[in-house]
Amino acid sequence: MEKCLWVFVSFLVSSQMTNGQICTNTLQVLTIKDTDVEVQILSTTRSSDITSMTVSVSNNVDKDTALSYFTYSTDDNNFILSTTESFANVNKDASPTNNKALDIYLTIVCSSGQTYLQISIENTHQNSPVFSEENYTFKVPMPLMPKSDITVYGDSVTVTHLDFTNTNIVFSIDPADFDITTSNHGNKTYTPSFSANKIISLSGTTIYQLTATDSAPEPKSTTVTLTIEVDEETGLDTPTFSSSLFSYSYTYKDNVPTLVSLGSDISINSNKISNADYELAGDYKDNFKIVFTNESKTFSLEVNTDNSLKLDAISPVILNLVYTTDYTTSTVLVVNVIKILPKFNNDYYSGTYSFDDNTITWQDEISITDASGVTLSGGKASLFNIDSSTYKITPIDSLKTSDFDSNSNIILTVTAQSESGNSEAMVIISTPSSDTGSLKFDKSLYKATYSVSTEDKDTVSLTDDIGFSGITDYTDISIEVEETYQSSIEIKLVSDKFQVNVLSNLEDSILASGGELLISITASQSGVTDKAVGVLVLELPSTVMTFGKNYYTASYTQAESGSDSVHLDELITIDVATSNIQLTFVGYESNFEGACDSSQCTFKVKDNLDSSVLSSNTEILVPVVATYRYISGKTAIMVKLPSYTTTFSFSQLHYSADYIIETTETGTAQVNITDVISFVDLGSSDVAISLSDYSSNFKIAYDSSTKACQITVTENLKSEVLGNNSKLIIDLTASKDGTGDYSRASLILKLPDKISVAFVQAHYTAEYVINGDQNEIVLLDDSGIEITDYANVIITLNSFSEVFSVAYDATQSKTVIKIDNPLNDTVLTNYSELKLSMTITKVGVSYGDAVLTVKLPSLSFSNKFYVGTYSVENDAAKIDIDAMSIETADLSLVDVTLSDYTDYFTTTLTDNKLTLTSSKPLTSEITDKNENLPVTLTATRKSDNSVLATTSLVINLPSSASDSKKPEFTKFTFNGTYTVTDNGATVALDSDIIILKKSGITVTSVYIEDATYSGNFELESKEENIYTIKVNSLLSDNTLKTETSLVFTLIAVSSDGVSGYASLVITLPKIAKEQSVKFKDILYTSEYKNGELKLNIDLETDSSDSDINIVLSNENNLASYFTKTYSKNVLVISATNLPESVTSNNAVIALKIVVTDQSTQDEASAVLNVNTGVSNNSNDDSSPTGMNKGLLVAVIILACLLVSLIVTAGVYWYFKNRENYANLEEDVEKIEPKQTKFTKKNDIKKKPDSISSEPLRRPTGIHIIPPTPPIEELDEVQVDGAPKSGSDKVVAFSDDVEKIEDNTSDDFTDNYVNVAERRPTKFVFAKQDAVETNEDDDTDSDNYISVADRRPTKFVFANPLEEGVFDSTDSSAKSPVPNPDEERKKSVAFDDNVERVHIDPIQDESDSDEDSDTAENEKAEEKPDESQLNEMPSDILKQVF
Repeated sequence: MEKCLWVFVSFLVSSQMTNGQICTNTLQVLTIKDTDVEVQILSTTRSSDITSMTVSVSNNVDKDTALSYFTYSTDDNNFILSTTESFANVNKDASPTNNKALDIYLTIVCSSGQTYLQISIENTHQNSPVFSEENYTFKVPMPLMPKSDITVYGDSVTVTHLDFTNTNIVFSIDPADFDITTSNHGNKTYTPSFSANKIISLSGTTIYQLTATDSAPEPKSTTVTLTIEVDEETGLDTPTFSSSLFSYSYTYKDNVPTLVSLGSDISINSNKISNADYELAGDYKDNFKIVFTNESKTFSLEVNTDNSLKLDAISPVILNLVYTTDYTTSTVLVVNVIKILPKFNNDYYSGTYSFDDNTITWQDEISITDASGVTLSGGKASLFNIDSSTYKITPIDSLKTSDFDSNSNIILTVTAQSESGNSEAMVIISTPSSDTGSLKFDKSLYKATYSVSTEDKDTVSLTDDIGFSGITDYTDISIEVEETYQSSIEIKLVSDKFQVNVLSNLEDSILASGGELLISITASQSGVTDKAVGVLVLELPSTVMTFGKNYYTASYTQAESGSDSVHLDELITIDVATSNIQLTFVGYESNFEGACDSSQCTFKVKDNLDSSVLSSNTEILVPVVATYRYISGKTAIMVKLPSYTTTFSFSQLHYSADYIIETTETGTAQVNITDVISFVDLGSSDVAISLSDYSSNFKIAYDSSTKACQITVTENLKSEVLGNNSKLIIDLTASKDGTGDYSRASLILKLPDKISVAFVQAHYTAEYVINGDQNEIVLLDDSGIEITDYANVIITLNSFSEVFSVAYDATQSKTVIKIDNPLNDTVLTNYSELKLSMTITKVGVSYGDAVLTVKLPSLSFSNKFYVGTYSVENDAAKIDIDAMSIETADLSLVDVTLSDYTDYFTTTLTDNKLTLTSSKPLTSEITDKNENLPVTLTATRKSDNSVLATTSLVINLPSSASDSKKPEFTKFTFNGTYTVTDNGATVALDSDIIILKKSGITVTSVYIEDATYSGNFELESKEENIYTIKVNSLLSDNTLKTETSLVFTLIAVSSDGVSGYASLVITLPKIAKEQSVKFKDILYTSEYKNGELKLNIDLETDSSDSDINIVLSNENNLASYFTKTYSKNVLVISATNLPESVTSNNAVIALKIVVTDQSTQDEASAVLNVNTGVSNNSNDDSSPTGMNKGLLVAVIILACLLVSLIVTAGVYWYFKNRENYANLEEDVEKIEPKQTKFTKKNDIKKKPDSISSEPLRRPTGIHIIPPTPPIEELDEVQVDGAPKSGSDKVVAFSDDVEKIEDNTSDDFTDNYVNVAERRPTKFVFAKQDAVETNEDDDTDSDNYISVADRRPTKFVFANPLEEGVFDSTDSSAKSPVPNPDEERKKSVAFDDNVERVHIDPIQDESDSDEDSDTAENEKAEEKPDESQLNEMPSDILKQVF
C-alpha cells in the first residue's frame, strides 16, 4: 500500500528535484550498489532545516534496519546522504527479491516541507553458496536400488546464499550416482535430496564431491565432500566379484605342483566380509584351496599339497568360488592343466651284447628330459640294471644264449615317469649273428601311426619301411601280426613295399589307453626254415579332444518374436574334424544345443532361458563337454545376459515382515508386513511378483486398490526351517508382462525367536531314587527344568519316554519330571546313568534341545557284610550262611567273584539270590592257622567289568576242641563304623571287644593281623580283656572312594603261644567324588574396551582337551556374541565389535559358563560379568534403567507405608489392650490370699546368688528361683473352662508380667526377680511335648488346650533352660514336696493366643482341705473378659486395613 502511495506521489509531482531543492515536495530516485559501503550517495542543497529522516517503505528489509544503512549531514545549505558500515549487511538482512533490485524509500522531513527519496540497490553477486558443513557423512544400507532416497541416512545438508537476488541453487555430485532435487525454503536456504539413479552397491566408505551453484549471471560454486559409509547391520549385502571368470595354468615343475594365475587377483565387492562364508565347488575342489586376504579383499587359489591334482585330469578343470553373505554370488575359476610328459631323444634304442666282456654297445645313448624316475620292464628285465640318473642299461651277470629269443634278441621297455604321466621307449639288445643265410628284419622294430577316421575305417601309416637284411626282393616273403590283432591289422606287400592295413577298427577300450601299442610281427620266406621276428610299434592317437580356448564368450538376446538367440564372440574350434562329435551343455541341456563340423562348433538356443534366470543374473557360465567315441574335451561359454532399462521399481530396497505362528496346533501361520510393499512409477497394475525361495509356502500379489502387495501363507514353514533360522531373505522379482522390465527387492522375513522358547540351561541333572517299592526322580536343581515360555509348549523325551515324562506343573510353577513306569532291573544294572535328550515343541515346531542326565542308584548287597560258618561232615565240606542278595539288579548281567579261596568256594546267582557253596574241603594248613577267613565279594557288570557293589564275608572255621589253652573272643565277628571328624577319625564299635578268660590261660598280646590298611588302626586296652579301636592315621580319600568296608583278623596270643582269632569289619563312609573339572573362582569380571574383550580363565582338570565341553549362556540371549576356545586347561573368552544395540542396553552382560567333562559327566559352572562401559544413569523412563528406578521408588514408598501401618497397628493394639491388663489386675487382686495373683509392682528384687550367670536363650522373662524351705502345694487355679485337648504349650511373659506375688508368703515373692526392662513386645511359644519332663512327674495333657501351629504373637513363661520349667503336673494329685534344687512350675496354655491361664504355684499343706466348690467359684471370679484377651495384633491389623 505504501509503495502504491509512492507511485501516486510521483505521479503528482511533475518535475524531479533539482539541486538546491531538498525539502520541497519532490521525489528523487537514487541507484546504488550493494558494495557502496560508507560512501556518499547524494549531495544537494536544502531550502530549510532538516528535522528528521525516516524509512517510509521497505518491503524486504526491516525499516529500522534499513534506516541504519544511511546517515545524513548538513553544512550551510547543503544536504549530504551517505551509507553506513551497516550497509555491508544488506545482502544478509534483506529477504529475496526475486532477482530484482532492493528498493528502500526515505522521507526527509524539513522545517518547511519534506522530500521523498527512492533508493534502488543493485546486487553485484559477490557472494557464493555456503554449506552448513565442510563434510557430510551418510551411513547408508547397501545396495541402493534406482530412485532410492538416501537423504534420511545422514546429516542435514543445508546451503545458504546471501544474495537477495538469487533465485535457486543447483546441486551436482561426482561421481554422478545420484539425482539431486533442490528444495528452496524461502529464507535463502536450500536443501538437496539425493536419489540413486542406478543400482549402487558400495563395498566400503566412498567420498563424493558435492557442488552447489547459484543462479547469478556469472554463477558461483562451492564444493564440499559427501562421505557415504556402508551400514553393514541394516543393509543387505549383494556381493560381486571383480570378474565372472579367472584363469590359471597348472602343471608340475621339478615334481612340485605349480599353479600360475593368468590374470588379475580375485577381488570381492562386499560389505559384510567378516560375516561371509565362502567355499570352492566342483569335481576337483579337494585338490585346491582358497585363501582370503582381508586387507586387500582378494582371494587366491592355491594347490592343496596334501591332495594335489594329477595331470591325467581332463583339461580345463572348472571350479566355482561361492561367496555368501545376505546373498550368494559366484565366479568361475578355469584351470588349464598342462601335461609335461617325459621325452626320450629316440623312439627306440638298440644295442649289441658281447659275450666276451659282458658289455652292451649302444647305437645311441638313452637321454630323457622331465622325468622324475625310470623303470625297466619286459620278460628279461630282471637280468639288467638301469641307472636312474644316466639311464644306462647294464647286465647284472653274464648273459647266456638261452636268454635271447629265437631271433637272438632281448626286448625291454624303458618307462620314464613324471607327475604329468609316463612315456615309454623300446630297447632291443641283440647278439652278433653268425648265420648269414637266415631271414632277418633289417630293424628290430618299426614305428607306425594309428589314426582315427571320422568317416569309415581307421588308418595306419608306417614311419619306417619294413625290410630284410641282404634281401631286396620281397615277393616270396609274408608277414603276420600276432594272433590278438589279426582280425584288426594286416601287413601286405604292395608293389615293392610293405604297408599296414586296418581290417577293423581297434576297440575303443584299446585306443582309450593311449600311448603306444606293441604288436609282434613274424616274417617267413619260401624255402627258408627260420622265421624273422620283429615288433610293430603303433603310436595311438590322443585320448583328449582339445578346444581352441579354455573358455569362450557369447551374448544372449531376447527377441520380441519370442525366439531368443545367442551370439558367439568367436568361433569354437576343436582339433577333431568330424560331424559326429556330441556336445553337452551341462546344466543347460534343455536351453542350448550345438554341433561341430570341419573343426568348428556352433552354439544356439534350443529353448528360451527362464525369466527367473534372466532377471537374477547378469551372466551365466555354461560348461561344454565334447565327446566322440573314446575321446572327450571340455570348455566353457560365458554367456552375458541382457540388461534392461527399468521403467518402474520397488519403493524400497528391502522390506521386513514377521512370520507369526497361531496358538493352535493346526493353525495356519500369517505374515505381518512391517513395511508396505509398493512400487514407484508402476503405471499399469499388471505386474507379477515371484519369490526366489519358499514359493510353495508363500504367495505375493499386488492389490491395485491399496496399491500395495499382500502376502499369504499357502503352507506353513517346516519345523527344521524355523528351528535353524532366525530370518529368511527372499528375493522378490516384479515383472510386467510383455515389456521385459523388472525390478528386484528383498523381503526379510523374521521368524519366531527360537531363543524365546528355549531351555534356560543346556544340561540338567537328576537322581533316580529308590525308596522301598516307591521310585522317584529328584532334580538336583530345585528350580526344575526351566524354559523361557511355557505357553502351548510340550517337552518331549527322545528316549525312555515310556518311563519318564516331563510336564509343566502349574501348582508348583515349574517343570517337573515324573516316573510313569519304574526302570527295570536290567536298565539299572546295565547303566550308571542315562542321558536323555529333550526337545521343546510348540505349535508343531521343534525348537532347542537340552540333555537330562539321570544318575541311577548304585547297586548294593542286602547287607554290609555277611558271616558264614564252615564245617566238614563225612569228609564233605559245607558252609552255612545267611541269604545273600543284590538289590534292584538283573543278576543275568552280573558276575560275583571272591577275592580269595576261589579254589574252595563257588558263587552262584539264581533268582536274585547269591549262594556260596564249598567246592572242596579246606586244607588243614588253612584251618589250623585261621579261625576265620575274611573275603570280599565283588559284583561286576558283565558287559564292561565295571564294579557295581562290594561286601565283606567272614567265614568262621571250626574250633579245635582239644585245644583248651586257646584264647577265645566273645564273638566271631566285631563290627565298627569309620567316621571322619574335625579332629581326625574314630571307629565306633557295636560293642567292646571282650576276651573270655579261661582258667589257667594268660593272654600276653592282642593285636590286628598285619594286612593292607592294618597300620591305620590298633587295639587299645581300656580294661582287662576290654579293647577299643584306635585310628593311628587317616585313610586316604582314594581308599574311601574305592572301598566300602575293611576286614581284619584279630589275634589273641596266650602265654603258651596258642592263638585265638576273630574278625573285625570296619564299614567305611561314602565320600563325595572329587570333581574332575573345577573353576578356580565362581565369579569372574572383565571389561569390554576399545571394541574387544579377551579373558583367560584357568580350569583345574586332568582330563584331555577333547573331553572338555564348554557352553556359554545368557538370560538375554547375548552369548552368541562371544567366542570361546579351550586348550591345555585355559579357557579363552573373547568378543569383538559388539553391536551398539547390545552395549547401549546392557551395562553388564552376565555370562554363565558351564564346563562338562564328558569322560566323567562332571560339571562346573561360573559366571563372567562383562562390563561394557555404558552408564545406566539414564533419565529416560522408557529405558530399562528408568524402569528400575521407578520400581525402586515404588518399592520404597510401599515399604514406608507398610512400616507406618504396622507401627500404627502396634500402638493401637498396645493402648487398647492396656485396659484389658488393668482389668486383669483388678480381677486378680480380688482373689483370696490362698490364690496366686498378678501385680504391677515395679520393685526389683535383688538377684539371689543361686541364679546361674550362664547366658540364656533369647526368650527372656521371669526367672523362677527354687525356694529353700519346703512349701505346701496350693490348689490349682484354672482360667477358662473350655474343653481340654491337644498339645500343651508353656508361656512366659516378657516385661508385660513383671512379678508374680503370693500374698500368703513374702518368701514366695522374694524368689522372683524382674528381668531388665526392654521393649515389651517379645513372646515365644514352646510346645509342651518338646519339653524335658521329670520321670517322677505325671503329665496330664488334658489340662491344656490345643494351640494352632500358626504365626500369632507367642508368649513364654519362665526361662526354658532352667530345669523343671516345662514340667507338667497332674491337677488331680498332690505333688510331693520339691527338693531344694527344683524350681516352681508355671504353665500357661492359650487357645488362639490367650484362652486359659494355668498357674501351678507351690502351696501350703494347709490348703489341701480347701473346698473344691470354693475353688471353682474363685476361678469364675478370676476369669477376665475373653473377648478382650483374644483380640490380638492380627485382628487389630484386620480392623485397620
